[in-house]
Amino acid sequence: MALDERDIALIRQVVSEQVAVGQAQDRKRRRFWLWFWVCFFIITTALSMWATWGFVKKFQDQIATQEAAFQHIKLEYQAELARNKAWQTERLAAEKAVNYQSNVSQASHEANEMQRAISMLAKSNQLQQKWADLDMDNPDNLEVLANDMSGILNEGLGSLARIMLRNTDPTLNTAQERMLQDVAAGKAPVEEAIITAPAAAPTLATPVSADLLPPVP
Repeated sequence: MALDERDIALIRQVVSEQVAVGQAQDRKRRRFWLWFWVCFFIITTALSMWATWGFVKKFQDQIATQEAAFQHIKLEYQAELARNKAWQTERLAAEKAVNYQSNVSQASHEANEMQRAISMLAKSNQLQQKWADLDMDNPDNLEVLANDMSGILNEGLGSLARIMLRNTDPTLNTAQERMLQDVAAGKAPVEEAIITAPAAAPTLATPVSADLLPPVP
């Protein structure tokens, strides 16, 4: 049975409608997955930022707690140092032994310690090559090894001692630490440890002297 033009047109219309429905479903499916992944990315990003902020906040709190504890220990040490003559003598001897200088800037102090650490690492590498060629069965070589290791140990302890002396130097205390020392010693009232607000600026409503006004014609 042959199909006439109306049948062919009807078939084409049905096929076109089915193709359109399929295309519409594909578009909805693609739109759904697009919004799904967008929402998933936003939610995971927000959760990651929240978790990161919580970790950073916890880390900052731990640092603040440690700094407060160290400041308390530092002030207690300095208070005992001011009273104890033996501690003062030992501190002066330690400063002289490790060549500590309190008059250099913090940047210069850290740069010098960094250079000493680099020099110590370079020297350690050289000594390892030297030790590899030593005959450990020879007692003289064992003495050389012991002297070299003692020198490295002394340099490391010297850097550590200079850092400790720097961090506990009474002459380098901050203004807040000096204020807390004065409060603890009774030299200043507790109220002075509280930072007061600055005085209010003068208002523009201040009356002007009549002598400064221009004469009225």
